[in-house]
Parts: sequence; structure tokens; C-alpha cells
Amino acid sequence: MRKRTLIALAITILFLILTNKTWLIVKPMIFHLNASYNGNVQFIIDLNKKDNFEFKKFKSGSVKHTGNGSLNKINIPVNRIKKAKAVRLTICGDDIVNQKISITNVWLRKPKYSLNNYNKYESKNAELKVNDNSLVIIPKSKKCSIYYKEPLNIRATFKFEFLIFTIIFILSFALFYKLTYYLADFKISKNHSRLDILFILVCTIILFIPMSHISQAKCSENENRNLAKWKPFIKKDGSINYNFGKHFDSYFSDRFAKRDELLDLYVDLTFNLSGDIYRNRKAFINKKNGFGTYFDLGNALNNRQTLKFGREFQIAEKHLLELKQFCDSNDIKLYILVTTEPLDIYKKELLPYKDKNQNVIEHKQCKQITKDTGIPIVHPIDEIKEASKYGLVHFKTDHHWTDYGTYIGYSSLMNVIRKDFPNIHPATESDYNIDYNNTLVRANENLGYGDLNYSLHIIQKNK
Repeated sequence: MRKRTLIALAITILFLILTNKTWLIVKPMIFHLNASYNGNVQFIIDLNKKDNFEFKKFKSGSVKHTGNGSLNKINIPVNRIKKAKAVRLTICGDDIVNQKISITNVWLRKPKYSLNNYNKYESKNAELKVNDNSLVIIPKSKKCSIYYKEPLNIRATFKFEFLIFTIIFILSFALFYKLTYYLADFKISKNHSRLDILFILVCTIILFIPMSHISQAKCSENENRNLAKWKPFIKKDGSINYNFGKHFDSYFSDRFAKRDELLDLYVDLTFNLSGDIYRNRKAFINKKNGFGTYFDLGNALNNRQTLKFGREFQIAEKHLLELKQFCDSNDIKLYILVTTEPLDIYKKELLPYKDKNQNVIEHKQCKQITKDTGIPIVHPIDEIKEASKYGLVHFKTDHHWTDYGTYIGYSSLMNVIRKDFPNIHPATESDYNIDYNNTLVRANENLGYGDLNYSLHIIQKNK
């Protein structure tokens, strides 16, 4: 009995170590400074886990703040870091070039960990000056960095969740005690071999692999979504979270060890074994031509995000009339441009079986609103359809217009505006630097593969 108890206790201790992130919470490490500057500035703090300045393994935090020349207290929390051995402060802003940014009272985690020896700072893309017990930073570009060259060894503080620890300890000890009791009598009472016992032990150990590393990331880059957050059984106000089981299931499902690798394997198998259409609960894609949409195949005809004629439609018209009255009272001419849907332009590519004679709901609604309110609503579906014969007007894996489609929408709007303002001269297509790429989505000068590919988790398939 004592031997079984000790074995169960040893396994329980190992289990507690593997699940320590649930009951031993790392508190955010706070980087503090007082700063004086003008304009919009973003402060980014990077804390390196190693005592070098390569910053290949670090954690970051950032804040955006608008200064008016007075002294501002800036606190930047950095999450999920146990120790900091080097620090880098990056300052970004469109109007910071050659402007003076003065910082004082710099400390990390607690005021006693002071970083106020300003002679030990070095910079990149900035000039540094020490003046009146403050560090003056003069950026030479829209992004500059300063480094504190003295090695650090600052450790984070931890929060011990006693209730969670107690629950895990009691339940796991009861489970492992029962398991050791069963295994001890397994060979005698059931006449099984040691190979059977070894098989059960291996299977039991495998069950603990998913919890060997719980991801602390806030979002999934592969899926482009926020991950489920930890919600304790006992809330901060002392009340009980009666949905703890559901919340824990969501948290664990999003963060267990090797989740991304298993998801990639699953997607590879289902993508390669599926027919011409690959889909999940969120979206589908036609593998023959690369076109996709968020609508599920079975509900593509009925899930349109449109107003229904009736009370909902009347409320929308009422709000639009209020907007028109405001514009009229301020001598503003109101025009509204409504984008098209990929399903209305690329029916054959997306849904070959879709009814070709189906009326476009949005187009009928736009005409009705214009008739009822007098507001010119431009829904250029005919122009977009015509333009689609000569180039891609909607991205294959995103519902937005392409550069070319956006220009067609702009031209359609300007044609309506010119009826009221004939002296306006619209820009021509040659006036723009239009990207005619048929796959990639451009955002903030970066290229991406569209939100739909993130939803389907198949970005690598379209590269």
C-alpha cells in the first residue's frame, strides 16, 4: 500500500511539473520610463532572454501614445518572460525625425532595477545626448532603437494559483493512485503478460504529451485568429466559473503541444484526398481554379449578409435619411458606393450549379433606397462584370476588390458625381500604380494570400 502511494505521489508531482503553467502564472515584466515629446509615438520594448544583443530569442511589448511636450509616464508590459538579460527600446513615428525625445526615470520590473545610467546607452538610427539627468534621443529616421549595454539579470515574479494547484493535485493523485492499484493487480488477477502492462503504461504516457507544452501565444499566425484565453475555475471576485469545463476545453484545444504540426498534417491529408472542392466549416475553395469563398457549399444561396425587405429595411432607410439630412444641413453632397460580392461576379468559378438567373439582392435594394430617399447609391455590378472579362476584379482568396476592381468602382462612382459636378476630371487608370497580381492581396505594402486561405489553413498550397 505504501509503495503504491509513493509511486502515485511521484507521478502526481511529475504531472504538476508538466502543468505548472496553469497554477504558476508568470506576471508581466513592466518597463517604465518618463518621456517628453510631441506627436504620435510608438514605444516598443524587447527583452532578450540571453545576455547578448542579437535579440534572436526575446519577448516584446508596445504602447502607442500622443505627447504634447509635457512629461508622460509610459508603462510597457512584456508578457510570458521569466528573465531579462538585455533590453532594447524602439521608437517609431512618422514625425519623430530630428525631434527631441527626452526620457528619464527608466526602470524594469520594479523601480529598484534602475536603468538610469544614460552613458551606457547606445543607439541605432538616432543621436544620443545626456542633459540634466535625462537622456535626449534625436531620431534620424522614422524608426530608431536604443540599447542598454550593461548586462542584466532580472527575473519575473510569479503568481501562485493555490485553488487550481489544489484541484489538479487532488484529482491527479486520485487518478494515478487508482491506476497504480489497477496495474499492480493486472498480472495476478487477469493473468496478463508484462507486455500488456508495458503497452498500457506507454499509452498512458502518450496521453500526457499534449499537455507537455501549453502555448502562451495570444493569436495563431497560421489561422489569423485569437486563441482562447485561460478562464479560472475561481474568478477574481471569488465566484465560481460554472462554464469552466467548456472554457478549459477551448483553451486546451487551442494550445496543446504540437497542435500546429497536427493541424498541418490533417490539412495536407484532407486537401490532397478531397475532390475538386476542399472545404471546412468556414469556407471552401475550388482546387481547379483557386477561387474560394466564405460561404459553405450547402448554404451559399441563403447566407447572403443582406437586409430583408420589411422592418429591417425600413430602419436602414430611416438612418440613411438622417444622414442625408445632416449632410444637406451642412451643404455636403452625399454619395454611397456599395461593393460587389465575388459570388455575383464569379458564379461559374465558385459554384457551377448556381442559378444563373438569380437576381442580385443588393442591386435591387440599392435601387429601392435611391428611389425612396433620393440618395445616389452606386452598386456597379454591371461595370464590374464587364471589367471581369479583362482582368481579375475580386481576389481569388479574399472578398475584397483587386486594385483593378477598385479602380472600376471608383470610375463608376465618379460617373455619377460628374452629373452634379461636370467640371470634375476623374483620374485615369494610367494615373495609378495598379497591381494586376491575380493571387496576392496587398495591404500596407505587404503581400498576403487573403483571409480565406487563413480560414482554410492552406496558405502553403497556393504559394
